[in-house]
Amino acid sequence: MAQRSYNVLFLCTGNSARSILAESLLNHWGHGRFQAYSAGSFPKGQVHPLTTELLTQIRLPTAGLRSKSWDEFAAPGAPPLDFIFTVCDDAAGEVCPVWPGHPLSAHWGVEDPAAVEGTDDEKRAAFRRVLLELENRIKLFINLPVATLDRMTLQQHIEAIGRESAKYTSGVLAAYEDEVAGAAYFDALASVYPQKSAFFGKCATLERATASRLEELIRKYHLQPQSQAELAERGRRDTRAEGNLHWRELLQQSIQSYPRYVDEFRALEAIGPAEDQPVLAALTAHEVQLIDWLREAVAAAGDG
Repeated sequence: MAQRSYNVLFLCTGNSARSILAESLLNHWGHGRFQAYSAGSFPKGQVHPLTTELLTQIRLPTAGLRSKSWDEFAAPGAPPLDFIFTVCDDAAGEVCPVWPGHPLSAHWGVEDPAAVEGTDDEKRAAFRRVLLELENRIKLFINLPVATLDRMTLQQHIEAIGRESAKYTSGVLAAYEDEVAGAAYFDALASVYPQKSAFFGKCATLERATASRLEELIRKYHLQPQSQAELAERGRRDTRAEGNLHWRELLQQSIQSYPRYVDEFRALEAIGPAEDQPVLAALTAHEVQLIDWLREAVAAAGDG
């Protein structure tokens, strides 16, 4: 029995960048199971040149891509739609036409790369960042067992994809910044407590190793963390805030607070794409190792 194909419409206001990228991505990754289209509530009439440039560079389909009104998909003879995804906030809030096919819909909002100001390189980076975020959502979507899920469950899944993808990239960014600041924090402790400098230096090295692994994801998703200097100052500020605590008391506080990072990193593993799992698993393992070291150092110190 031939596998059914599903029609998917991506909507944004201008239909020149985000929705066009999503259309091309799904037609590529859907392998015939999904037929993607795109449209706009107020189409610009032409595809943004950086959209076409990026798709051509990474060899994604560009044939037939055009900026068009969503009215085309509400007209007689339009393909019956199974899914509609709005990829900008403006389109999500507008009154839509009556669509044929009673499609399921969800909001997958991403930033507008066409609105980014700056150098040409900064604009291109914005387009790449949006493409990767849409690609992650689309890969999650095409792996859903669409044919076997009831409408309510399927609706919950497609809404969750929109929420979790944004949560994932912001979580990666926060984790990277925490690790860089954490390395500076332990470097500062090594200076404050010279008798434990070797131990704190070891902890700083582990934090830097974790941050280095996370740099893979920072580059992949074109995220923009705070500068190294700003993050280092954050780590040193945390050291100063702890005043004149005995180093053992300081470690005991860390033992109490650090498990929340493990929970946050495991949450990233749960929502991250398969290809990111080696980095995410290493991130969690490093944090567990750090907590073990802290506990061992407190236990070895005894009452001394």
